[in-house]
Amino acid sequence: MEDPESSSSQPYWCDSTDDSGFAGQAYGNTSLLPLLGGSGGGGGSAGFSFSGSGGGGGGGSLLIAASGTVTLNDNSEILASGGSSGDSDGSQAGGTGGGGSGGAVRIVATTISGNGDIVANGGAARFVPRIN
Repeated sequence: MEDPESSSSQPYWCDSTDDSGFAGQAYGNTSLLPLLGGSGGGGGSAGFSFSGSGGGGGGGSLLIAASGTVTLNDNSEILASGGSSGDSDGSQAGGTGGGGSGGAVRIVATTISGNGDIVANGGAARFVPRIN
């Protein structure tokens, strides 16, 4: 991956901040070229008396291009977050899938202003404890 400080356009760059040890690392490049959505989470495994769940969908990708200023007003949001995994059920539930990875938001403009939020978080992996 490129170092965001060395890029001539100096885009913002995010990395994984999950402390659980289960989150994947950020991937792609700082220029967001090509502009790709996030990948889906892996499915959970099933057992004899319980079903596994599907993984969450990956976040989308969004390009906003303007010849002037893009303004993010207070309380505005641009979201490209991944979806959460499905629930698991059965007499000994378990095997939930992983959350989908966050997508990408690329804004090309002469000026970007305001206090709105741009979010491309990964989805949650649901945890259902096994009951013995």
